[in-house]
Amino acid sequence: MKLKDHFVSDIPRRKFLDLTFKGGFALMATPSLVSQLWSCKSPVPESMVLDPDPGLLQKIIQKALENGGDFAEVYVENRISRNISMEESKFKSGVFGISKGAGVRVIAGDKTGYAYTDELSETKLLRAAEVASFVARGTKTVPPVDIQKTSRESFITVKVPLGDLVDDKRLEVMRRANQAALEYDPKIKMALISYYDEIRGRTIANSEGLYLSDELPLLFFIVQAMGVGNNTRHMARERLSRHSGFEMFDEVSPEEIARRAAREAVVMLKAEDAPAGIMDVVMQNGWGGVLVHEAVGHPLEADNIAKKVGAFTGKLGQKVASDVFTMVDDGSLPNFRGTTNFDDEGTQMKRNVLIENGVLKKYMTDVLSAKQIDMERTGNGRRESFRHIPIPRMTNTFIEKGE
Repeated sequence: MKLKDHFVSDIPRRKFLDLTFKGGFALMATPSLVSQLWSCKSPVPESMVLDPDPGLLQKIIQKALENGGDFAEVYVENRISRNISMEESKFKSGVFGISKGAGVRVIAGDKTGYAYTDELSETKLLRAAEVASFVARGTKTVPPVDIQKTSRESFITVKVPLGDLVDDKRLEVMRRANQAALEYDPKIKMALISYYDEIRGRTIANSEGLYLSDELPLLFFIVQAMGVGNNTRHMARERLSRHSGFEMFDEVSPEEIARRAAREAVVMLKAEDAPAGIMDVVMQNGWGGVLVHEAVGHPLEADNIAKKVGAFTGKLGQKVASDVFTMVDDGSLPNFRGTTNFDDEGTQMKRNVLIENGVLKKYMTDVLSAKQIDMERTGNGRRESFRHIPIPRMTNTFIEKGE
């Protein structure tokens, strides 16, 4: 098996990762150690994509189908992350996480067998395939197609790679946000800054002949500002997240994010209680989107539709909303938070019109639910990690603008 001996280079002055890494790892630093820890150069290799031997992947797929099945898949993941928090102008914690592993899935009718391993040896991978095969056990086998390297359209561009970053840069944007929030108004008494980034390498191979790999960066930045005045207090929050490199902070500065949070915290100190009773409500983009996400988006995810428990079950082609209501799920919007080059099953990301002029047009599917309800795969298969099976979930979901 052609796997690298390790996927994290030595950390200067520490050298605590110089052996083959098995499973997950997280390092928690006390405040006094945060600066030392994050002053090191990022211990990230040139590529986070592991390099399994295609012959072994094919062997795993064949093993997974030995007890019958319609579909078999191998998902290999390699992830490195940082999570830093700042409170009351002090760095409070820094968590450095590493995980790698693989999951093997078998689908036989409506049954799914899944097993994972955090040790990427041939023995362990074949054992995972054996367990998944035993759980799914089908009456017939669909012969696997030989895997061939596949490509997908790329929707994520990176100008400043996270792996090349000196960690002082991460601390700098947090300091800038903290200062901007506190300087916005004397009523801002405290700011909390959270920074998270990760790089995730994915390799997917399945019995349909698919063989894909890519690398996904992710940034998540949150500023919370506490306003105090008028015998009350308000904690406001502003966040920004994208699949992109560190250039995110050139396009939207940490100061801008902090000032948005601080402004809300100050304005809300003057807010009056809303009147009681039935009345019209006007919603702006953000919170209106949250309501639609929960009330309409989740019920359109096809795992519940396949179980016939979703609110929109059996309503395809029917009028379910106002004539002016069009709802879209689009995983191909460049660098958006919900965008990837392909979903966690290898399906190409695309624009899916779910409801058009009030008429239900489509559900969001993954491989299993698409098979169960006899619909196309929409590119909505998502995994929490290699330890979990994929399920259909939203990407970038929004209401189309009116005329």
